Amino acid sequence: SGSELAPFLDKLKGKNIFFVNTDSLTTELEQTFKNEILLVRISKSYPSKLIVKVDEYPAIINLRVVTGDKIQKLVLNQLGYAISEGAEDKSLPIVIMNSDKQFAKQSVVMDPSRLEKIRIGFSKFTELFGMKITQGEYLKRERELHMMTEKNFELWLDLTSDVLQQLTKLKRATVKLDLTTTPLEYIDLRIAGGESEKVIFKRRK
Repeated sequence: SGSELAPFLDKLKGKNIFFVNTDSLTTELEQTFKNEILLVRISKSYPSKLIVKVDEYPAIINLRVVTGDKIQKLVLNQLGYAISEGAEDKSLPIVIMNSDKQFAKQSVVMDPSRLEKIRIGFSKFTELFGMKITQGEYLKRERELHMMTEKNFELWLDLTSDVLQQLTKLKRATVKLDLTTTPLEYIDLRIAGGESEKVIFKRRK
């Protein structure tokens, strides 16, 4: 973020920009902030100005880490890196994860490939079914994602399999199962992975 970059850039103040090596400075910035910065562009504007443009990895989810009776709130970027702690981003989905310990801010909390599957689960479900997900739970040991829908039923996904394939399977099943009118407790798409057409569900009593 800008506040973290500021001390790094302050040391350049007062220097003659003619002698500043923009290539080495770019490399140093990208290495120092490798979990935050996607791309750095540095140019010189004579006589005395350096223009630094930074593209950061996008924020993906709000992660609530539950440790006993404590809840740690983190915002994770595309690399699974905790870019902030405490305040949540209201534009991002909420994912809950139980953990034996809390995480340090500015550390990699989640594998990026796993995080990408979670992102797909949230976005593609809404895209395919026109229904919001209120929050999700990431079960790390089981490698599953349980998503709670606005219709108050859970959707269980296997994060070791193709998430889009599992959701597409559910889409085909909606010919017989109306998600908007059927009172459901949960839908289980984990069975036999994404290759089976079988969809397990439980009606609400």
